[in-house]
Amino acid sequence: MRLRILLASDFYPPLIGGAEIQTQLLAEELAARDHEVLVATVWHDGLRASEKDGRVTVRRMKGLALRLPWAFADPTRRRYHPPFPDPAITFELLRMIREFRPDVVHASAWIGYSARLATALTRVPLVLSARDFGYACPVRTLQRRGVVCSGPGLEKCLRNSTVKYGAPKAVVAVSGVLGLRRWLLRGVFQIHVPSSYVEGIERRDLLRSDDDRMIAVIPDMIRLSEPGASPTLDPERLLARLPDRPFILFVGALQPHKGIGPLLSAYGRLLSPPPLVVVGTTWPDSPTSWPSGVTVLTNVPNRIVQEIWPRSMFGIAPSLVPETFGGVVVEAMRAGRPIISSSLGGPLDTVEHGRTGFLVPPGDVDGLRRSMQTLIDDASLRERMGLLARERVERFFSTDAVVPEYEAFYRNVVAASRNGRQHP
Repeated sequence: MRLRILLASDFYPPLIGGAEIQTQLLAEELAARDHEVLVATVWHDGLRASEKDGRVTVRRMKGLALRLPWAFADPTRRRYHPPFPDPAITFELLRMIREFRPDVVHASAWIGYSARLATALTRVPLVLSARDFGYACPVRTLQRRGVVCSGPGLEKCLRNSTVKYGAPKAVVAVSGVLGLRRWLLRGVFQIHVPSSYVEGIERRDLLRSDDDRMIAVIPDMIRLSEPGASPTLDPERLLARLPDRPFILFVGALQPHKGIGPLLSAYGRLLSPPPLVVVGTTWPDSPTSWPSGVTVLTNVPNRIVQEIWPRSMFGIAPSLVPETFGGVVVEAMRAGRPIISSSLGGPLDTVEHGRTGFLVPPGDVDGLRRSMQTLIDDASLRERMGLLARERVERFFSTDAVVPEYEAFYRNVVAASRNGRQHP
């Protein structure tokens, strides 16, 4: 059964991030399997309103709310869809749906609010992906005062959001997320999550206790081999900045919640430490100075990051907040490298402690130090773990393993929708 799928996502490459990569991968792999795919995303400065990305058509939309950069943009110049339907984006989605006639609309992040209204007016089934915790958490990270939040509540969400956004934006975010939760869900046919951890959180924070709606757990995916870097890039210039001896590798946003602080503290306590390479995107709260032995590469395209992984000894992903999946973890494993990750969130599904890497409690500096020192001191252990990691990726997280799960997911939704059922 050939499908017509409209993927709606807040962000899409060339913007850098895990959710962006997953949306692009899904679009490309579905198109390669002869499905028709249209991607709808938020417009950003310097990008075309419409373009072909291989066999995938990408359309970027200018919303009304997004024309207020003081309200829905940040210092990195990303434009965020608000947590409510944007009239202009809803109109554009309506137009796309009527022209493209999709069998299903699959939305990720807050663009789901506009997709909810557009699909209600066209009776096309809508599925939502929870690639962060933003459908019930206004700050999206599930973090409150340095720990995992116990669930949404008006007063604590306002306080927490004010710290991150400031009072005016906090009121908007909390009003949208908490006020529209039930409305959003009434228009959603099914929910997709990338890990069992997220399934538990969504059942706790998003669904009513009497809502028996099935949540589909489909992991994020990765290609076993990546295409070469774009000819417009100069990978050799970036790769030449890497240390000339084996190094530890961190990849991710250079922000406190990614565990940069505990990582640097643990690194400073290592005996005869190898170099540490930090690859990531910069943000207003990124460190402005780094200790000796640390090489920092910023805003590196993902295809070049994939050339860096095989040159590393092992990876480290010490996030202080739960990752919905943890794409960096699987990138390391695909390259045949063990990974040290926080024992929280999606990595609980991907990392086999003691076999493919180590799981360490978030913020446990001594645990990070011990795990890193173990891998530094034992090359044969690194090799064994790396081989097992690669095998695990091939079996469970490759595109060949994951895309058929999406195809079955969409077909079940389409069939149930055509039979007049509210949800499978």
